[in-house]
Amino acid sequence: MATLQTAYQEAVDDGFIPGDAATGAHVTWAALHGLLSLHLAGQLTVGRSLEELIQPMLDTLFGPRLMAVVNAGARSARRKAT
Repeated sequence: MATLQTAYQEAVDDGFIPGDAATGAHVTWAALHGLLSLHLAGQLTVGRSLEELIQPMLDTLFGPRLMAVVNAGARSARRKAT
């Protein structure tokens, strides 16, 4: 969660996405948790698989801003490594 929130905060600070980083991180965490929990419990049996749903979920959550969050996370990881 800390990594996700840090990535969000950096993307917000850099002007790539609007809003509150803590809220964005929690919404993303909840959505991914829900989808993965359904997958692991074998409940994705009504027409769509995890593989079919992950990209539409990410598109819905982030749209074109996804790469900004991903890139901010990568920058944060590199900073921590040095």
